[in-house]
Amino acid sequence: MKKSRLILVASLVVLLLLYLFTTPSIYGKSKNSSVVETVDDAQDVFNDAISVLKNKFNIVLYKPISLKMVSREELDSMLNNTSKINYTGFHTFQGGKHVVYMIFNVGRDDFFGTLCHEMTHGWQVENGLRQSSRLREGTARWVEVNALREMGYYALANQLNDFTVGETYGVGYRYLQKLEEQYGTDKVLSVVKTLNDIPNNF
Repeated sequence: MKKSRLILVASLVVLLLLYLFTTPSIYGKSKNSSVVETVDDAQDVFNDAISVLKNKFNIVLYKPISLKMVSREELDSMLNNTSKINYTGFHTFQGGKHVVYMIFNVGRDDFFGTLCHEMTHGWQVENGLRQSSRLREGTARWVEVNALREMGYYALANQLNDFTVGETYGVGYRYLQKLEEQYGTDKVLSVVKTLNDIPNNF
């Protein structure tokens, strides 16, 4: 009798777990999905990015913004990418409107982080910031890493933190970290808005 009850309880637990991980959310797909496969998935993560950027960094885009989903091949063609770098998305601003192009079938953490990165470029445009590429990209990477941590995507945040290198992304990102140590997280972007480039002595 005890064995039958144990089997029954175990079966109920399995059914409950299946329900929790497969029941569609209000966006039409389980929010536990680890990969962005549909437009609903993308919109779900897009909403998260807008919220975190606003609440954590006070980054708000006032011009219209749209999210367009493309294939990896289409994105590579847009970027004239012939390297082995796998880009997840990019931002454009034309005719007073932001467009962020993103690819399907990437992890939610990567999708979210890239959205935050690209929307930071939108914030730079709206604030009329004419900065060096290393300051622009370093700022976007700093926001990306901290937004990932805010969402609990620690593995990707730590990976980007440890392996962001090079003259453009690496130098810029390390400089933003220095500003964070000096002024505190809340004031970093205010300081960045006053700069055109990274000091030569950095």
